[in-house]
Amino acid sequence: MEDYVLSNSAFEGQDKEKAVFEPIALPVCASESLAVEANNEAVKKKPRSLGLKAVDFVLYPVLTNFVVFAVSVASGYITNIKKIEDVPNNPFAKWLHGRGQKFEDFVMKHGLTKDQSDSAKMVTFSFLDGSIMAPFIKLFEDRREKIARYIDKLAGTTPQDDAVYAEEPKQSWASVLGGRVAALAVVLPVAVTLDKLGHKNNQWGFNKNKNDKEFSSINKMMFNDLGVKIGEDIEKSPEIVKYFGGIKDIPKLMSVSVFEAVYTSLCTVTLYFSSRFFAGFGAKKSLEHQPVNLAMPAEKPHDFSGEEKVEKKKFVDVVQNNKNNEQVFSY
Repeated sequence: MEDYVLSNSAFEGQDKEKAVFEPIALPVCASESLAVEANNEAVKKKPRSLGLKAVDFVLYPVLTNFVVFAVSVASGYITNIKKIEDVPNNPFAKWLHGRGQKFEDFVMKHGLTKDQSDSAKMVTFSFLDGSIMAPFIKLFEDRREKIARYIDKLAGTTPQDDAVYAEEPKQSWASVLGGRVAALAVVLPVAVTLDKLGHKNNQWGFNKNKNDKEFSSINKMMFNDLGVKIGEDIEKSPEIVKYFGGIKDIPKLMSVSVFEAVYTSLCTVTLYFSSRFFAGFGAKKSLEHQPVNLAMPAEKPHDFSGEEKVEKKKFVDVVQNNKNNEQVFSY
């Protein structure tokens, strides 16, 4: 970009429309400032459309949360069955129960109590079993823009600025799987901590004696005891029990269900925000490696032709004949 200034202040009073101007270059810092300002305008977030919000709701709270919850309850119940004779008589069910026993033996050898190992076991296998949703999340995310556009078209909420869709983080396999790992990194410590935190004789604190049977953890009070109570009430109603088929330990099933309802929801929320963060962070890093062109578009040089050129030449001749102000001008 070029700016123009009058060649000499001695010619004030002359017709400025016919005065000779010299091009001067803007300082580099000014060019950079203008470019940064334009950049900032470009990266301002625009309000998300109804279609994009609908995709979020359907994919995460509805599909992901519900499917992972159902899978986790089914596998978690079998994994945590106490009596081997209550395990369904099929190889897959026995494998699910066997992996739970091996995990429990391992963590208890490393200092966890029975209650703590149960919580760690449910969270860990809930994460592993729920990971079957990862490919479906990725496939859905790949079609996010197309689905959102369709919903906006039906609802009449298509945004005026089409860049709204382009601003959405583009999920990759790394961001989706990274979100799953981040969810485990949040949920597992929370579950173990709530198994160590609780009360005994109305005194709250951390359990220092893992063999203390009188200590009630937060997990036990909020999930295990509540779920067991719901299950025991169901067992008192034969009309309801018949819908549970051959399940022998309904209190345990309901305990697992209450536990999974809370922790699966926490896992889904963490997955949503962390995967979008990783996707956005990856896009930002790739942009940082792209060269930034701060050069301003060049303006066409002035071309004095015809009568305008004659008028300019006459003016220059007058100036050059001014003995008190001898100047050299350039075009």
